[in-house]
Amino acid sequence: MAVTNQPTNLNFLSPLGYKFILSRAPNVGYFVQEVSLPGLSLGVATQITPFVNIRRPGDKVEFEQMQVTFRVNEDMDNYLEIFNWMVALGRPEGFDQYTLKQLSSESVDSQKDTIVSDISLTVLSSAMNSNIEFLMRDCFPVGLSNITMTSSASDVDYVTATATFALTDFTITQV
Repeated sequence: MAVTNQPTNLNFLSPLGYKFILSRAPNVGYFVQEVSLPGLSLGVATQITPFVNIRRPGDKVEFEQMQVTFRVNEDMDNYLEIFNWMVALGRPEGFDQYTLKQLSSESVDSQKDTIVSDISLTVLSSAMNSNIEFLMRDCFPVGLSNITMTSSASDVDYVTATATFALTDFTITQV
């Protein structure tokens, strides 16, 4: 009897092979060190009966937040892209700080382009070819980690920062 449920690809997924693109902050993508794909959860509905309650699948999928860790370049361009985006969204001192630039002059929804951005994460195969693309839609930063400067380090450990993004949803496409 032949076994028919053998996988066609026996290679394991490597965490080293990926391409990251954040349209609104292009300087971040080059320095990305780590990306956490967001998890998702499905609520549970309870069907009440006289005997035992029956659990049923819910009707909404909730997407977790996405975290991106990147090395901060010496001019802090990539850090400032996220920082300025968050300041513009939050308007901490007044409306004059709400200065989000439109990404594209041909955009249909210019306000959407100024507030959110799509994030593309392409996972590469073991041969370093594009394999699967995750497209996170309508992302915006909700957190940016602190940066610690120290003069007591014995080795140079370059500065990293972590940005946390909220998103609407994501799709997965085989490339």
